[in-house]
Amino acid sequence: LILDEPTSGVDPVARDNFWRLLVALSREDHVTIFISTHFMNEAARCDRISLMHAGKVLVSDP
Repeated sequence: LILDEPTSGVDPVARDNFWRLLVALSREDHVTIFISTHFMNEAARCDRISLMHAGKVLVSDP
């Protein structure tokens, strides 16, 4: 599943509910999810992160 800034413009309550669904989808259904986000608190919820600039990976969490 590829999501490009899926919570941009979403209120905090809906954002939290959305993340609960994503975590369940990932953990229970074993779905790999790629997410782009500018919210570092959302990135912190991910198992792995990569920081990119101008289309290039600057840092990647192994």
